[in-house]
Amino acid sequence: MPLTPDDLAQMDTSYVSVLARAVADVEEETGRPFTAQPRHMSEVPPDTDVSTYLLGLSLLNPPQPPTPQGVMIAGVLEALDTSRTVRVGVERKHPPLYPEVVVQLGRRGTKTTSVEATLLGRAELRERTTIVSTAQDGTRSSAFMRPRLAAYERRRPPAARNLTEAARNAAIGLRTLYRSQGREYVEWLNDSVWSCAKPEAEALRGSAADVMWFDEAGELDDSTSENLLAGALPLLDTRPMGQAIVSGTPSEDGRSGMFWTYLEDARSRPEKIGIVDFSAEDYSDPTDEDLWHRVHPGLAAGITTVEVLRSRLERMALDKFAREYLCMWPVGATTTALDPERYAAGEVDPLGTPPPGCAWAIAFDCDLEGRSASIVASAIYPDGRVHSQVMEHRPGIAWVAGSLGAAVRAHPQLLIGYDPIGANARVAQEVQSKRSGRARQRLRPLALREVAAGASLIAERVQIGAWEHATSKSLDLGVEAAAWRTSGDSRLFKRTSASADISALIAASEAAHLAAGLEAPAEDHDDASYLAPALG
Repeated sequence: MPLTPDDLAQMDTSYVSVLARAVADVEEETGRPFTAQPRHMSEVPPDTDVSTYLLGLSLLNPPQPPTPQGVMIAGVLEALDTSRTVRVGVERKHPPLYPEVVVQLGRRGTKTTSVEATLLGRAELRERTTIVSTAQDGTRSSAFMRPRLAAYERRRPPAARNLTEAARNAAIGLRTLYRSQGREYVEWLNDSVWSCAKPEAEALRGSAADVMWFDEAGELDDSTSENLLAGALPLLDTRPMGQAIVSGTPSEDGRSGMFWTYLEDARSRPEKIGIVDFSAEDYSDPTDEDLWHRVHPGLAAGITTVEVLRSRLERMALDKFAREYLCMWPVGATTTALDPERYAAGEVDPLGTPPPGCAWAIAFDCDLEGRSASIVASAIYPDGRVHSQVMEHRPGIAWVAGSLGAAVRAHPQLLIGYDPIGANARVAQEVQSKRSGRARQRLRPLALREVAAGASLIAERVQIGAWEHATSKSLDLGVEAAAWRTSGDSRLFKRTSASADISALIAASEAAHLAAGLEAPAEDHDDASYLAPALG
């Protein structure tokens, strides 16, 4: 049975209490901690009343229990600015703390359900509330409303000879359930109205609304977004309690459009624009199941399962899976993989000897056309920091095998990593063909997943300020010219232009991956040369 105002009056409906109960219920049901945390979220006053969300959930068909992420969304939507009041009819009320709110969650994360429940509760509890919702096109706007209308019809008392449709509507507080392709709406006896509209400026002009909800906003292109905002936002101008809500998942077309603009703005100004953003950072490995539990609240809350996500990953392209379930936005061909400012902050002087307690390795990488190559050493500090140092970067590839041999003669236990493709394979063959020398015994060809893991490791360390790199022009240029690409279930560095050379970055990441799997040598190498003498 739906909750009543009397039921709500007897409950503690404050944000902090409802959230605590939702987390406890999820953890009891799943038998594990609720590990998902929003990457960005606006502050919610602890006493914020989320009764609209609870009521709305009880009105859904079937009724839904509160989820932690749903409470968070409701909290941001319902937070009030208690520092000021506005006139609403003859009353004065506190306006929304966040007149604009953006919500980003992966598929099956209860994003739409949470917003819908909160707005449904508003319409039921607050008279004369006008809500307009739209989706990526008129057909899907209607498709959103039709099951909601059907849910209300199922709540009405059974038809009887002496009971009119109006009477059956009135029994559940409704005046009208209107069905017409593209014009569906619900009208309550308290004069609240919820209608759908096509995502077109012309469909929205000439009316007013307390709430304008753009669902699946990531599917709106630049042109549609601009025109839609021009027609939609003025709906709120004369409503002092007005609120615009933008929700969705990333667009496959890249970082543009209304949703991306709102998201970026809210991430930088969460005190001004409300935000609940469950998403993975650009450097994340989309195949990491620990990441799934941190980023996907539907998985953490037991709404979906890790087996389902594994199945989706198996069936979907990696970039699509990352976009739909982890809210990782596509990067364009010219979008750099690493933050240039964070990278620059890690520049240090070259080291002559490895720091005590560090494991280290080297890797080589050749330009795709064999125009140049790099040999790079990377060390892992005990606290997880990475130090990388370009030892040689020269034109051509004929010199690489000889330099690798010199390195291993100086350091017999040294491991040499490489991606066994293209010119790299030719260099490895040359090393293997030399019957004397130890270099051929120390070569370690890396599988595609290992190359991807190295790229992810470096990207993560850059993001958290834990990648030190010795001053190197070739590495600087490599970072500047590196973007992301996907291959099967792996995400790798790629060049942003055919003339770019990112071999130093690739070698640094591969050496870091090798070093991360090694134990630090027992000796401190205090009197041992590092690599500069070995490589000349």
